Amino acid sequence: MSVVFAGRFAEAIFNNDGNLAKGLQITVTLSGSMTAAPLYADRARAVPLANPVTVDATTGMLTFYADPGLYDLHGNGLQQIGVPVVGDAADYAPLDGSGLVPAANLPIGTTSGTLAAGNDTRIAGAQQTSQRGQPGGYAALDGAGLIPVGQLPTGTGGAVLSVAGKTGAVTLVEGDITNLSADLTARELTARRGAANGYAPLDGSSAVPAVNLPIGTAAGTVAAGNDARITGAELVAHRGAPSGYAPLGSDGLIPSSFLPGANITVPAPPTAVTAVGGNGKVTVSFTSGSAGGGTISKYTVTASTGQTAIGTSSPIT
Repeated sequence: MSVVFAGRFAEAIFNNDGNLAKGLQITVTLSGSMTAAPLYADRARAVPLANPVTVDATTGMLTFYADPGLYDLHGNGLQQIGVPVVGDAADYAPLDGSGLVPAANLPIGTTSGTLAAGNDTRIAGAQQTSQRGQPGGYAALDGAGLIPVGQLPTGTGGAVLSVAGKTGAVTLVEGDITNLSADLTARELTARRGAANGYAPLDGSSAVPAVNLPIGTAAGTVAAGNDARITGAELVAHRGAPSGYAPLGSDGLIPSSFLPGANITVPAPPTAVTAVGGNGKVTVSFTSGSAGGGTISKYTVTASTGQTAIGTSSPIT
């Protein structure tokens, strides 16, 4: 995930002997490598900071900004592995008391790049398929686009004995039927089926074809079934689940339980360090400290002349 701001590191730095490392120069590298990390003097990354960086000579505090991640600190008589730099709170959405992103922080809208509100009338006002042909719902249409006879009300009276006062083989004229002309005028003509200002046809599934629907993203339109504003939304069920996304704590940061190696602490420094000189060499012996729940892969011995030697255990020559 790309972030806008650099994270801030500000901690007191102690030598392996337990004293504040005031004025010590520290080289900050990407964790697990000797590559010097880009450092900054501000969260906006506008002012680069020299690396090595010097521990404050008065307070013993080491302060710098860097991209969120893990870093190693190297200095004379000091080495700290896997030091975390957390991201800036402004790069993460806050969570409410229920652990959800507040609606005020969501891009609610009707255009591309926004999310539809839960009560969006384009969705909430849609007729549900489960109500089709059901009491209190809406009438289904048959293959001809007509209401099936089974869904029409049936009369309870007796046989028809006369029509418009006529009996026998009745032939009706316009005058025999009240308001016939008005009724015919009000009826939809077949020629207006699917035409502008007419009425929508139904397809073989008794549904209005998509070409007759106002599909769009603005007011007065409906959302398509594959609208990315709906199908592309992250599901709440994925929150904190494997292959999902990490939740944020009340401080706007990812909880430590979701970070790799969250239970590993900084290894303890070696003790009982001794050095024995030889012919052009020095043998350094020591007792390893606690690995902090992880594995110490190497030890580095640095001479006052700047020469170094690396080994996996004591002694190192």
